[in-house]
Amino acid sequence: VYTATISNFTTDFEIALTAEARRFTVTVITNNLDPVSCTATVSPDGENNLVFGSSVKLNASVSDDTYRFIGWYQGETLISEKAEYDLEANEANKTLLESGNLEFEARFDYNSVDLTFTSGLHGSMLVTINEEEPFAVGAGSTLEQTVFVGDRIVFTFKPDVGYEIDTF
Repeated sequence: VYTATISNFTTDFEIALTAEARRFTVTVITNNLDPVSCTATVSPDGENNLVFGSSVKLNASVSDDTYRFIGWYQGETLISEKAEYDLEANEANKTLLESGNLEFEARFDYNSVDLTFTSGLHGSMLVTINEEEPFAVGAGSTLEQTVFVGDRIVFTFKPDVGYEIDTF
């Protein structure tokens, strides 16, 4: 709210007030997991200025199956888990806009799978992941391990005396 007091005037005059929509600069960054394979942009291309009533699209992309998009963050707050997020300067996002911090981080992580290794009752196995120290899965035992896309897994089966490998 603007208030003006005018006094001691002797002629007619006109006052004009011009209001301009506040501009917000939108910045996107990544968590630098792999800057070649994991990218973030604002579109339309080069339009990172946002005015009330307009919108921009935040785009995150992954060009390598090793990685996956987690979400758009503002600080530690998750804004969206969608790779394409429409950021609108409207009443619904008023709190977000008033923060003045319009830097959004596209976070990526490695694709992983939880595997369960189970050895039969009459033998054991050694499991080696990426040529690291192998771990043993004893007879009749189960072990869970997280592995990542692209990991190299080698199994060495050791049947008990008098037994042979039937299936794996």
